[in-house]
Amino acid sequence: MNGGSFGDAFKDSLLANIQGQVGKSVAGVIGDNGNALGEAGKVVAHGVTSGAIAEITGGKFAAGAAGGAMSELASNWSLGAFGGNEEYQVALNKVLGGLAAAAITGDEHDFDTGADRAETVHRYNYLEHKERSERDSLLREAQKGNLTEAQQERLAALNFKDALSDETLLKACISGSASECQAASSGCDYEGRYLP
Repeated sequence: MNGGSFGDAFKDSLLANIQGQVGKSVAGVIGDNGNALGEAGKVVAHGVTSGAIAEITGGKFAAGAAGGAMSELASNWSLGAFGGNEEYQVALNKVLGGLAAAAITGDEHDFDTGADRAETVHRYNYLEHKERSERDSLLREAQKGNLTEAQQERLAALNFKDALSDETLLKACISGSASECQAASSGCDYEGRYLP
């Protein structure tokens, strides 16, 4: 295992999986209940859960909380700044989350923790809900037989993205490589290329 112990590799893989899967699930649940929580409630919920995930995975609670909360605050702004370019939106949220983490903790080494938590909140809360809503709307129209060719292609792309992300994550995490599992959890392959 490249000079490391099996126990260390297993621990790293487990923590990467926890961060990826729990972070995605929690971000989705908060988004699903957004109306009941209100804007302030969503910011607090993302902050607390992101802080807890950061602490569990070896980071600082404050850094994760700052990154998660900042991402919730910045999601609409990044949408306005970058329109339909989702990767630019994610990048902006990561920078803002990392800066918030470093500012709150006073330690520039916490930038990555805040950036990681901000990415998870934006990617699996804001973007996932937007795409899920779009897919549901297209499915309803498909049942009525009202889809244009372009809409059929978009629905196929959303269905493919959904299936691919599940398959890619499963393969990466089963392989036993923490870096592959972590990369798949964040939406990239293990060499850092963005997955469709």
